[in-house]
Amino acid sequence: MRKVIEKTRAKFNVSIVEVEQSNLWQRGRIGFVVAGVRQDHVSTAIESVHEYIESLYLGEVIDAVSEIIVIGDGV
Repeated sequence: MRKVIEKTRAKFNVSIVEVEQSNLWQRGRIGFVVAGVRQDHVSTAIESVHEYIESLYLGEVIDAVSEIIVIGDGV
């Protein structure tokens, strides 16, 4: 997990951490945050990070969940 986090943080301007500690070394869960003014930019950035993490081939991505939160007037 540490390699995925370090490589992703170095490539993208995102906050990324391991969000759930597992007793199994074979599994982990990470979360990342993208902030932006335009929803299409945020969606594209999220997809780019997902694709990059999968392209590292350091493990298998089993599931991915995205959530966009709009604060204030609609984006």
